[in-house]
Amino acid sequence: MPRKTSRSIRDDLPTQAALMAAGTDFDAKRWSDPQYLNIRSGIVELGLQDGQRVTRADVFDLIAAKPRLAVMLTIVWGYPSGKINRHRKPIDALFSNAAVVADRLSELQQAEPLPAGALIRELNNLCGKGISTSTTSKLAYFFGLTTLEGACVIYDHRVINTIMEGTHLEFRGLRTTLPVERLRNSRDLAIRLENARNQQTRSFADYIATVNRLAKRLSKLGPDVVTPDQVELALFDNAPPSSELGARTRSSKQISDRTTRRKALRPTNIDAANPQAA
Repeated sequence: MPRKTSRSIRDDLPTQAALMAAGTDFDAKRWSDPQYLNIRSGIVELGLQDGQRVTRADVFDLIAAKPRLAVMLTIVWGYPSGKINRHRKPIDALFSNAAVVADRLSELQQAEPLPAGALIRELNNLCGKGISTSTTSKLAYFFGLTTLEGACVIYDHRVINTIMEGTHLEFRGLRTTLPVERLRNSRDLAIRLENARNQQTRSFADYIATVNRLAKRLSKLGPDVVTPDQVELALFDNAPPSSELGARTRSSKQISDRTTRRKALRPTNIDAANPQAA
């Protein structure tokens, strides 16, 4: 399946109103597993009703007054399935530890900015097993943390998918550096994409710098000020559909498999020189 033509991200920027309204409907049955008591009690504290819309604005509204609840609502907003990587246990543990996480995030709000890489590694360690950059970048964003590279924004797998897809011209540079060098020219999309996701924490600083730099440049072009989170949501909203990405991944995997088989069938240098060697 051919890749779509690259375009400027300026064409896809959401309005500020659309940004704050971005969210999902709360599905109570996904958060009611009796095995996970911390999740169940957290949902009760949040007072969410089945079908209630949970938006970015809702999370921001809790940050100052109830930061512990804001940590939990960030997860509800970001993971409407009630799972992280198909598991509820990391969410249950994070809900249990929400007060400690909120306290540290509140401290970081007042502290001198850290390098983005150091910040995200600290948050990954703080939040525990099963929680990584997709989640901690959400917390850093909602708590308004700033790094030496710029304001924190969300950096999850949908964002990476869009960057690796080559959808926007402004992210070509970051796209070429995401996979490790030996895999950058691989014909197998599955390999490149998986490796790019594995580089998520390592590439967080470059991503933050790119998004903040781009927002400033687009603001200068006018007519409106562009914020880094508008750029992030444009990336998120333009991720290729899972079915389309999966089809290309399977296709590239087939190409890779055929190439591997052809190489396996080629005679070695010794065989070529001496057909009777075998």
